[in-house]
Amino acid sequence: MTPMVRATAGVFMLFSLASFGQTIIVDSTPSHVVNTFSPLYALGTTVDRVPSNATDTFFRPDQLQQIVSAGWGMVSYRHNPELFVQAWHWNPKGKWSDPSGKGYFVGDSKPTEFIRHSYGYSLPHRGFTRNGGTELDGFSRLDDGDPKTYWKSNPYLTHPFTGEDDSLHPQWVVIDLGEKLEVNAIRIAWGAPFAKKYAIQYWTGDDAMDDQADGEWKMFEHSSVENGSGGTQTLSLGSAVSARFVRLLMTKSSETCDNHGGGDRRNCAGYAINEVFLGTKAGDVFKDLIKHSPDQKQTLTYCSSVDSWHEPSDLYVAPDRMESGDQPGLDLFYNSGITRGLPAMIPVGVLYSTPEDAAAQIAYLEKRGYPISYIEIRFLDYLKAHHRMSDFAFMSFEHYPYDGCDTPWENIYQEPELLTHIMQVWRDDGLPPDIPLFDTETNAHGGEAAVDIFGALWIADTFGGFLAAGGRGTFYYHALPYSPGHPICANSWGTYHMFMLDEKYQIRQKTSQFYAAQLITQQWVEPKDSPHQMFKATGDIKDQKGRVLVTAYAVKRPDGQWSLMLINKDKDRPHQVRVSFHDDGAPADTTFSGPVTMFTFGSAQYQWHPARKNGYADPDDAPVKSSVPGGGDAVYTLPPASLNVLRARVR
Repeated sequence: MTPMVRATAGVFMLFSLASFGQTIIVDSTPSHVVNTFSPLYALGTTVDRVPSNATDTFFRPDQLQQIVSAGWGMVSYRHNPELFVQAWHWNPKGKWSDPSGKGYFVGDSKPTEFIRHSYGYSLPHRGFTRNGGTELDGFSRLDDGDPKTYWKSNPYLTHPFTGEDDSLHPQWVVIDLGEKLEVNAIRIAWGAPFAKKYAIQYWTGDDAMDDQADGEWKMFEHSSVENGSGGTQTLSLGSAVSARFVRLLMTKSSETCDNHGGGDRRNCAGYAINEVFLGTKAGDVFKDLIKHSPDQKQTLTYCSSVDSWHEPSDLYVAPDRMESGDQPGLDLFYNSGITRGLPAMIPVGVLYSTPEDAAAQIAYLEKRGYPISYIEIRFLDYLKAHHRMSDFAFMSFEHYPYDGCDTPWENIYQEPELLTHIMQVWRDDGLPPDIPLFDTETNAHGGEAAVDIFGALWIADTFGGFLAAGGRGTFYYHALPYSPGHPICANSWGTYHMFMLDEKYQIRQKTSQFYAAQLITQQWVEPKDSPHQMFKATGDIKDQKGRVLVTAYAVKRPDGQWSLMLINKDKDRPHQVRVSFHDDGAPADTTFSGPVTMFTFGSAQYQWHPARKNGYADPDDAPVKSSVPGGGDAVYTLPPASLNVLRARVR
């Protein structure tokens, strides 16, 4: 009776699978290849700013050996000073534009000393209250309450450098009042150079900075100035308007010189404002709605650009003087072994630097003989407007899809459709179809999720999804095992980690994303510079809300094996699947033949226990390797919330 029962159960299982159609179908038609990539260049990682007192530990050979064992390929060197609104001294040795030792800094292009550390310098003429994603440093000079400080725009965006009329590159400052308030007047304490021609506008939508598709900039009733004279000007704007965002748009400069003098024409180009006030005016009484203070409590302001003038005393030092940001020196980066001898993607300063400094940096790397794959600069609109898209070699972007401190499990169902949509938006915005796309920095943003099993599944889904959508290469953030806690997130110590550290910055434990990295780079693909063909793989396992529970990514490897990465995003239930390969030119579908090598990583191998900096995984085991039968009747069990790789030849 026992064999009969087992046979009946087996038939029922197969019937159930057939009735629910739980089959992963790989379109193996040779002409239907969706991407061809080399793992060493398509599956990369990043190196970013780290605490200056941790650099030596992170780059110690025993620590690097563990980092490199994750298997990531090409490295994208991230330019964090621009996130902090800082000038990057990529080479601590260089020359200041002012003989007294200040002004515009250009790093020395001649290799001399080994560059182990490099730092960012805060900009005294900044107009941003917030930095791009962090509040750790700085404040806007537009409303800091000090009439001696000032915001100044980037001089390189003016006609002496562009050769074009300044109206083609208008400069602006935006004031965010935090809520819609009645506004009918603005007071501007101009610096030098001041705007001779400008206008005042308000935003009709909800969020002028983060939702620009919903709303437009509209002129106040009396808002245009055609021949400004500088000084402190109070303008009545006409009828009061309820507005949260107000913009000052500048199109013609006085070209008078700021307090750094006329010896450098950059000091006399662009626009400068000592302080700005916004509110209501009744008769001679002006009521200011802006909070003026030299800290993050000031009213938020934004600006179109910032002058990169600075001096040695502007070297950024963190409040605790222990974790001042260190951009690991370019010599250390290339000689440590973290690049694995591969060409690296290198940035140059654009927003808060000078063209001369960028040229010097590349000259330095070339003189050292360091291999560069791409130089990351972002100015698509400019090339498009000047009919120079032929100069555009690639498009890069960053992908952090989740807001807030908590990342609910439901967010994992957004990938890969979300990523595919983002890539299509770039194309729809005019990016030519032959320009390769790189996701040069990505991870699952939000709290402890990245080090939980969620992080492993998400990384696999986004890396697989990016390549399936035709992307050229995607880069894990980040290789060095350091991630500061987000200042407003109580649970963010797990974010962006392959490892947890001890108090001395030494690796003490692997996290889920480390194991996912090894599965992706060493089991799903062959870890070598050889072309892999990717094919579309689809399944129809969905929950009651229509969300796809199992995603699949298929590659044909150089060794002749087919490799299928399967992600079961169902947190609570296992799923059993068949695998079928369909070739339009073949008489019948095929399956895996012979024994199938299977790797599984799920809750049986890894469970995260949050405890802020002391969070830990238990169990903390590597993926399980097994051998399972192939053939047409083969059924593969995917545990709940698991990452799996099936690998074998196909009949």
